[in-house]
Order: sequence, then C-alpha cells, then structure tokens
Amino acid sequence: MKTHPKIFGFCTSHTTRAPRPGETNGVQYYFIEKAAFEFAIKEGQFIYVKLPEEDILPGEENMCGRLNFSMYGTRRAATNWQAHYTKSLVRNGFDVGLASSITLYHPTKKIYTIVHGDDFVNTGPDESLKLLEQILSKLLKIKTNKIGPHKNDEKELKVLNRIIRYTNKGFEIIKEKKIHISKE
Repeated sequence: MKTHPKIFGFCTSHTTRAPRPGETNGVQYYFIEKAAFEFAIKEGQFIYVKLPEEDILPGEENMCGRLNFSMYGTRRAATNWQAHYTKSLVRNGFDVGLASSITLYHPTKKIYTIVHGDDFVNTGPDESLKLLEQILSKLLKIKTNKIGPHKNDEKELKVLNRIIRYTNKGFEIIKEKKIHISKE
C-alpha cells in the first residue's frame, strides 16, 4: 500500500450486524441488511485480489485487497464500463436511446453512436465526429478509423465480424463468412 497509495488503501468492510455504541456507518463498517449483503455477493460486488508482491509489507503476507474499480473479466466490469461511458457522453450532450442503452444520439451535433464492448461506431458530420473524438480522447486511449468518400478516408472497416465498405453508391455492410479448413 505504501508503494501505490493512490491505488491501494484500507477499505471499510460490510457487515450485517447492528452498530455497537460509538460506531458510525461507513467508518468502522458499512452496516447493511442481510438480504442486501447476500445480493451484493451474488452480483459480484465484493471482489478480492492477491496483492502484488512489491506492495506486501511485513505483517501483510496473508492479506488481500478489495477492488474499488472493475477488473476486466469480472462480473460487474461490463455494467460499470457502460455506466462510465454513458455518464461521460450524457454529460457532453448525448441522449441515451430509448430502445437500447448502447445507442446514443447528440441532437445538436447530429452524431449517432452505437457501442459494443469497447467498440464505438459513430456517424455524423466531420466536425461533429472530431468533437466526439476529443471527448473520448480525454476519457480513454482511443484508436480512430474513418471510412467515407474523402481522399484520405479509408474505404473499408471491420466491425463486429462485418465489413463496412464505402463504394461509389454509398455504404454497404457485408457479413464476414467463416471458412473451415480441414486436413482431410
């Protein structure tokens, strides 16, 4: 904890028992109902990890750390990721789609966005897409590919096992075919 104080620290545990005299919720413990505690466990909200060797101090050999953030592959990671990018885009003028929360729209900039995992697929005017790129660059390390009619635009892009291609007639989407090769 001393080598990475901004990453690791002491955490306040949860308990289902009643507070004792002098105990304050959120200081010594978080006092919660048993049903809420069991639900949090079931939902994977309490995740503990082995401490990195370089962070173990004398007397901490048998300790572990509770994650305060999502780790890739944990149950809550996808939900927390979606909440993070949605909050950030809404704060920058986007509206969340009514039919699906992975679709977003910026009414004044005319940007349509769909998100699948960590892939953002966007359409809109060039100047608006540059603004979106600036917004996302402040939040994430991003890689941008752009297809379209302009000279420097790419003409083909692969997204979710589909090929999006720009032609003289406009855009086309092709489902990628999987080929199985047998040695027989």
